[in-house]
Amino acid sequence: MAGNRLFFPVQAVLFYSGSDWDAKVKDDGADAPIGRTAFGVQDVNITSNFSLTPTFQLGQAAIYENVEGVPEVEITLSKVLDGRPLLWHLATQDAKEPTLISRTAVWSTFQLGLWPDHLERCFWNGTDNTVGDNNQFEAQPGTESATPIGVITCPKAYPSSLGYTINTTEGATENLTLSGNEKVWARAGGMSGANRVDEGDWRFQALADLSGLDGSADSRPVDRIIQGYNVILDGDPGTDTDANGATRNPMISVFPHEIPGINEFGMNPVGVGVDTSEMYEDPQFARIQSVSFSVSLTRNDINALGFRLPVFKSVQMPIQVSTEITVVSVTDDGIAVEAFSKSCADISSLRSGTIRIVMCNKEVTDTDNMENGVIIYTGTQNKLTSVAFGQGGTGGGNVQATYSYQTNNEFTVLAAADPAMGQVDGDGDPVPPVFGSSGTTGTNVIITPGGWWENKAAWVTDAA
Repeated sequence: MAGNRLFFPVQAVLFYSGSDWDAKVKDDGADAPIGRTAFGVQDVNITSNFSLTPTFQLGQAAIYENVEGVPEVEITLSKVLDGRPLLWHLATQDAKEPTLISRTAVWSTFQLGLWPDHLERCFWNGTDNTVGDNNQFEAQPGTESATPIGVITCPKAYPSSLGYTINTTEGATENLTLSGNEKVWARAGGMSGANRVDEGDWRFQALADLSGLDGSADSRPVDRIIQGYNVILDGDPGTDTDANGATRNPMISVFPHEIPGINEFGMNPVGVGVDTSEMYEDPQFARIQSVSFSVSLTRNDINALGFRLPVFKSVQMPIQVSTEITVVSVTDDGIAVEAFSKSCADISSLRSGTIRIVMCNKEVTDTDNMENGVIIYTGTQNKLTSVAFGQGGTGGGNVQATYSYQTNNEFTVLAAADPAMGQVDGDGDPVPPVFGSSGTTGTNVIITPGGWWENKAAWVTDAA
């Protein structure tokens, strides 16, 4: 029975490593790829676009043939930051480095499972399920999950946009868009026709054999969903600073200096050296309301004669990375705009800034060794593109200033739950990456992936 409708409790999202998926496609005898469940997903939308090119002929007004081009499939998802693997990381499991350029070079297979609405617990049959390695669900011996009524599979899905929002009013969120050219349906009971497979196909069974979101503690946030107050501002800046004077301590959030209230280390010194239960009489820190990041990954198809689908979807360089920081103003916006009349005058009114946001998922007793969380780093070359000052009208709103920054090609997101760095040794301890030259120069070249979270400073500072 298919049920009456589809809604949020009867859907589940999985991602598969592109290399694992490709190995199975090329060799049917290979093991089926392992799907990794996406937790904390708020919504998912799939749009299929079909390009048509009308061809006409002399002597006839009607279309001679409406030529069908290569279809485009776009998938948009959002999730809360909950200590589970990020969508960005699930979609780039084959990345060799956690950097933006490395992650944009790989693809994944996206899968959406659909269950009938009349099954109260659609992913399991009433017995407990457990979460195994790599955050995938495994049924207990002798149990089976309910068979989905349909599975949507989109192989070779490339990230095409990415965004994060952290504010004071709701949980931190992640938004990801994927772009591909295929969408395969599988429906229980079988289907006939192109781009359809029956439930005996491994693409169907890959999801159908997994247990799902069973409501146990294993399928809930790791301690909590990140809120605005989980941004780490305090810490010892030390004496090691980057070219902008910002601290290289990877466990301290850093903001550009031109925002009023940010100190010489790029820190927003809320409660630094004082009891945070007491407010300053004259607080000298920025009242940051929100920080948002957006990355547009425009894809260009690389085609080849004899192939209908693109052989690769390259990302267009340079990649623009935008950051917006909004504060409640207690003074002016701090930005002077001057006009220069001399032909050789110094017209530089801006300086580069460092941006790094550090967030915790679990209670932190030692920020230098935080067990879990998310760090977002946009490098040291962020420059102001605009500042909007106002909104303090008669309606009673506070005066706010929104600072918009732009950089290119630098956007590193680290998380302890990244499935691409989950290697452990025989004792269960994380394996750090192996750095070296490997034909290039610089200690930030990773030879063996794994342990990125344990080596934060190498990825979220400009440390050589």
